[in-house]
Amino acid sequence: VKIGSKQTKAYDIEFDCKDLRSVRFQFSKEHDKNAHEKRKKLVSILEDLLFPKKEMLFAFYFKNDKYKQDSLNGWNIYHPETEYNRLGVGNMNKNWKITYINSNHEHCKSYPSVLAVPSSIRDEDLIPAFRFRSKGRIPVLSYLNPHTGAAICRCSQPMTGAFNKSSQDDEKLLTAILAANNSNPQRLYLLDARPKANAVANMALGGGYESTGSHSNYPFCQLEFLGL
Repeated sequence: VKIGSKQTKAYDIEFDCKDLRSVRFQFSKEHDKNAHEKRKKLVSILEDLLFPKKEMLFAFYFKNDKYKQDSLNGWNIYHPETEYNRLGVGNMNKNWKITYINSNHEHCKSYPSVLAVPSSIRDEDLIPAFRFRSKGRIPVLSYLNPHTGAAICRCSQPMTGAFNKSSQDDEKLLTAILAANNSNPQRLYLLDARPKANAVANMALGGGYESTGSHSNYPFCQLEFLGL
């Protein structure tokens, strides 16, 4: 925003837009005695829109009637068990269960204390799987379609390293995820957000990616690199 000088015959306000357009408002001093006041009013309106007061931001002025109580504790609004049950975990879909193995964040500091994993996996089998994934982020449930049983899980890269290490516990967990997925029990799709070149380079630092194919550790998986 550029505001013209008082030395000119008109008050100017010029806007340089993100799409490279330039918009100018001009208030003539000669033909409009209120030009200065009009310019001040326009600037005031723009300031309110571009730099609103905190109380006018959506997050502050909008409140659902249910949450208008000042004594409401925001930490009690979200319950992970309720959300998992809403997706069908443990009730409509018995293939998945809730586990509290990470209740004190001992195995993964960046994962929540409540996780959902396949029902066929014992909690003690998850402990070595935590060690095989970067920062302990094992494959856990993120979304479960309550109608089709299709599941979306998330995890970090496996710590295969330069010598292509493997983990039977990690393979067992992915096998259990495949079996728990009702929509396509023949193939498990792994979507790696990285370019493949980055994944290969990470092997030198101890990371890597899943080895897929008929004679690999994950023969039932299909790996795709998204190149992000």
